[in-house]
Amino acid sequence: RKASSNLFYGGEVMKESDMQNLEDIGARVTHKYQIDNNGQWDLPDLKVTIMWPMRVSPGPDSTDQTGKWLLYLESLPRVSGIGVTGYCVVPDGKVNELNLNSTKPMLEEPENLIMPDEFSRTSDSPIRLRRRRAADYVVPSRTITKGGKKRKVVSMDCRQENSAKCVTIMCTIKKLNRGNQAEIDIKSRIWNSTLVEGYRNVDWVVIKSQAYVELGDKSFNVSSESISVISAETIAYPEIVLADSGLNWWIIAGAVLAGLLLLVLLIIFLYKCGFFKRKRVSDDPMMSGNLQKKGEAENLLNKEK
Repeated sequence: RKASSNLFYGGEVMKESDMQNLEDIGARVTHKYQIDNNGQWDLPDLKVTIMWPMRVSPGPDSTDQTGKWLLYLESLPRVSGIGVTGYCVVPDGKVNELNLNSTKPMLEEPENLIMPDEFSRTSDSPIRLRRRRAADYVVPSRTITKGGKKRKVVSMDCRQENSAKCVTIMCTIKKLNRGNQAEIDIKSRIWNSTLVEGYRNVDWVVIKSQAYVELGDKSFNVSSESISVISAETIAYPEIVLADSGLNWWIIAGAVLAGLLLLVLLIIFLYKCGFFKRKRVSDDPMMSGNLQKKGEAENLLNKEK
């Protein structure tokens, strides 16, 4: 089972050295994994392994294996829940590597939130990617049909070759009581410049993380159907900026001119039909008559008598 939510990317490309705070990187992306204990026993020592797409793959032929930023970890992942104690471990130096601060309170709601309900089995098949030169490597897109239209989609997945470069986050839940749930929150920033620079001409980009869970205590017999793997995904869409396309201006200008021309033709037609001519009262024989003062009318009546 997968959970997903959406965001947009766009604007100017910023260099890493120009980043002054976390907001300069891009919108906040939070993946929230929820583990439920619906069994009959308390579960001790749960191990959760999360594959996190921190960077874009540098490409199969690249000598520099760094890769461009993708989902930048802004803080250490947190384990929470009623009666739950736990912690997460991230490789050294992988949390907020640039030591940036936020200009907004950390308690503010994330701009993007993903929360899978529970762990279950997934069966996503890998997608084969064509090779490109390492110097300008961009994860290739694939074409799908949605809503009767062909769409260009890029997938960045830790299980997909040459798409995402991932780090391993190891989380431990010391005890999960029966009927309770534990949550693992991973807060990050989507690196806006990476997407703007390389993926502005696609319809959307899918970025996935995966989590695997297992019991440290092997004496418990838990079926693979109840504890397995789940993926959470962020779907990022490029912003459509009118100034980027001259065609859009011509369409709007043409529509305005066509509307004005139609209005002028309508006015001319109505004028020819006499719609704007005022009809005088004297022109109507049914409305003709003489006006007399009140005194004159009374004198006429007296004379007739």
